[in-house]
Amino acid sequence: MGYFEKAIALMVEKEKDLEEVEKFCSNLAKNKSREVRCSIFHTFICAVIQLEESTKKSRFQFLVGVLTKHAPDINMAKTLEILPPSWPLEVIAPALVGNLRETLSTSRHTQIKKGLVKSHNLRVS
Repeated sequence: MGYFEKAIALMVEKEKDLEEVEKFCSNLAKNKSREVRCSIFHTFICAVIQLEESTKKSRFQFLVGVLTKHAPDINMAKTLEILPPSWPLEVIAPALVGNLRETLSTSRHTQIKKGLVKSHNLRVS
């Protein structure tokens, strides 16, 4: 499923408006599995991080916004590995908290569904 990787990298490199590339990634990620959504946004974040140093400050602010806005669609463990160590963790913390909440919520919903299916199966048997 790597067809989008080159497209995203090229768009980030050539496109001056990163918000448009972000919209492209959001549209591309719609109705995809979480794994694919995470891959799309990981590719996008990697490409933005690799931009020239001249855009360092605006790039940082932009990525903090992306991390916060798309927290459920981002694999934070992989993302933390690629973020520059100089970036303050307290600025990224809201995105981390949002991602953790989404992960816990999904896990709890899955447990509830399993319990309901199990109880339904017990009644039918």
